[in-house]
Amino acid sequence: MALSLDQRPGKIVAARRCNDNAVVYLAPGGSWEENPAFARIVTKPADQQRLLRIAHADAENRLVFHPHLADEAKTDEAKTNAAKQA
Repeated sequence: MALSLDQRPGKIVAARRCNDNAVVYLAPGGSWEENPAFARIVTKPADQQRLLRIAHADAENRLVFHPHLADEAKTDEAKTNAAKQA
């Protein structure tokens, strides 16, 4: 059974920051944030791949390492941020 676009789980890009090994999340504008509530949330596979390409470029520039897709955070703060991105 396929999920409708509104039911697809959102994905974020997570990685480790090179200078302090902190877990960080790719935010709108290409910055990396420690708080997952500020992560850019995408549902479409093409958008997920686009964000991964951005993250891998940052990995090549040694800003982060091990970038990967992760499920979006389910906190109220994350939901509010996602609504603002829409």
